[in-house]
Amino acid sequence: MSDAETVVDAARKFVSILDDYTASMPRDRKFTMGDRLLARGMLLLETVVEAYYLPRHIKKPKIAEANVHCEIIRQLLRLLFEKGIHISGKTMAVSPIKNNITGRFSMKGWFVSMKSGFVIFGIVVASLLIWGCGSKSSPTGTGGGNTLSAPTLSSPSNGATSQATSPTLMWEAVTGATAYDVRVSTVATFASTISSQTGLAARSASVVGLANSTNYYWEVNATNADSTSAWSSSWHFTTLAASAVSPTMISIPAGTFQMGSTNANLYASPVHSVTLGAFTMSKTLVTQAQYQAVMGLNPSYFDSGSTWPVESVNWYDAAWFCNKLSKLAGLDTVYTYTGVYQGSGYDTLTSVAINYAKNGYRLPTEAEYEYANRAGTTTDYYWGRNYPPTTTADTLAIDSNAVWYYNSPNGTQPVATKKPNAWGLYDMSGNVWEWCNDWYGNYSATSQTNPTGATTGSSRVLRGGSWVNNGGAYVLCAAYRNGDGPEYVSYYYRSGFRVVCGAR
Repeated sequence: MSDAETVVDAARKFVSILDDYTASMPRDRKFTMGDRLLARGMLLLETVVEAYYLPRHIKKPKIAEANVHCEIIRQLLRLLFEKGIHISGKTMAVSPIKNNITGRFSMKGWFVSMKSGFVIFGIVVASLLIWGCGSKSSPTGTGGGNTLSAPTLSSPSNGATSQATSPTLMWEAVTGATAYDVRVSTVATFASTISSQTGLAARSASVVGLANSTNYYWEVNATNADSTSAWSSSWHFTTLAASAVSPTMISIPAGTFQMGSTNANLYASPVHSVTLGAFTMSKTLVTQAQYQAVMGLNPSYFDSGSTWPVESVNWYDAAWFCNKLSKLAGLDTVYTYTGVYQGSGYDTLTSVAINYAKNGYRLPTEAEYEYANRAGTTTDYYWGRNYPPTTTADTLAIDSNAVWYYNSPNGTQPVATKKPNAWGLYDMSGNVWEWCNDWYGNYSATSQTNPTGATTGSSRVLRGGSWVNNGGAYVLCAAYRNGDGPEYVSYYYRSGFRVVCGAR
């Protein structure tokens, strides 16, 4: 038996009891009490209909605590009106115009006309609500006749500000739902949408390409196997301003320097002359707050605060970040690729090409990194000392300029907590390894201008050293070279990056 049939059956039994009871009363009292019951029943029905039948955004529920199943009520009333169920030997009738009636309620403009013999209709309505619907929850679903609760939105929170332009929208699971639809709009009525995703199995949806400093509305629809659906209430959030994620850039002058080292421990021979044009480089490592704002997530293991450097990113993540940051700033993107593979804990860009003629953000070349690290110095360390440290003063100098194992054995530290180099750049040695654009390859002894490294390879260059290299003060040297596969997220959560900007 369907829900509606169950309610009708219960109502008929209740009506039968009331019919026997009122039939035994004196005629004059019966109608008087019936009128009171009718008035009370009609008032209750009208209150419930206004609260639950009409769309939620038109009528605010007056009795939110009532457990009423809108679908059952609608089907039941249709059965009563269309099939002409007899009560006390009379038939209820429906008229689209106002008649001389004992009771009246409004639902989609219809009026219920009742003869004097229907005095118990009010209590019938009450019995339907109490007996037939009292044990039900309050779903908002419509369609197939089965109950389905509306989704509860969870993130971003309603009214959230400074959200990423590529956010992940999340909501709670709905019991019985088999799919979800999500829509995003800049208008509260959703008269037009800028993003619409349907048939989602997961409880989240990623949205890309939103504009900065813009208010967005979003809502989710749950659907079950019977095509019953229920829309959530709508929430809104505001995206962050482009200036909020733009890194502070330092102008690096054009110049020529001697790249490399004769120290075999640094893997940086032969020493050769390199000439570079001017460019700009970010003052600090990319922070977790900046990465979160641009990418919509924070992969860092040391999730200690917004000013900590982002780590646990591979080369592809860094390149993808640069492209997204370029778009936010209205610049050309430097990296092109044919596809994105998002794996378990890492991303891969396929068929990557780098166009240095574009004016957007990118990773530094290896030559640019060493040149900016040295900042005009010729010693092993940019603070004017050489490897190995042989005195207490040498070690104290490292402590003052770099985050390394002996002053931070448990992980990274906030950016810019140590002294900057002569050009105002922080953490050019230590804290996290920094990805460079180049494939790792052998040096040439010949002079070069704006070199970009090997044309192919299996590893991308890493520079600068990190917090985790215990005992390895040599990795903090300006010339030290390292490398990893571009898809590789370094162990010990030690790889991050900074950006440069400026066309060649």
